[in-house]
Amino acid sequence: MSTVGMPIRLWCLVRGCSSAFKVVIGDGNDIDDLKEAISNKLPNDVKAIQLVLWRVNIDQSQIKATSIDDILNDEDKLEISGLTIGEAFPSIEGNNVRVIVEVPVFAEQPSASGK
Repeated sequence: MSTVGMPIRLWCLVRGCSSAFKVVIGDGNDIDDLKEAISNKLPNDVKAIQLVLWRVNIDQSQIKATSIDDILNDEDKLEISGLTIGEAFPSIEGNNVRVIVEVPVFAEQPSASGK
């Protein structure tokens, strides 16, 4: 996958884990590309098509104190594969977690290092 447009750093968090990881993707790339970039950071048995993503804005220092399940809703689910990163995340600043990732239950959960 190539970076399309201005590179953006998105901090991601796998649902049920407490360590965030980052992906760098272009603002012209789409949600399908984001899933691919995230799957490259996860164990090999996790495929991009299996991922469910939500758009959030959580300070990394508050991850352990935040009930992730309470803030996830269908409105923030990133379901439109062709939506560009720039459209989905119009103003990215700082190091807040912007994406919650749900991996299939049969897949191995990533370690703190992201691999």
